[in-house]
Amino acid sequence: PVDMQAAPEGSNPTLLEPPAALRFQSRAEEEAWLLDAVVRLRSQYPHASIAVLLRYNKDVSHLAGLLQGRGIQAVS
Repeated sequence: PVDMQAAPEGSNPTLLEPPAALRFQSRAEEEAWLLDAVVRLRSQYPHASIAVLLRYNKDVSHLAGLLQGRGIQAVS
């Protein structure tokens, strides 16, 4: 998540948590971790914007549906 305060021109917003690279045994395990992480981050940083990058565009609507199923608004 990123704290979306206005940043001085030419600089980037401060990361609230470092990015992480993880491996999962299955797609279901990865999706469960991702949904739990988004819920946790929204709770810890309610005013932050959260971006999820996906390798394939075809996966965007699936993930958006999972997030919406957890009550999280998703914009693609």
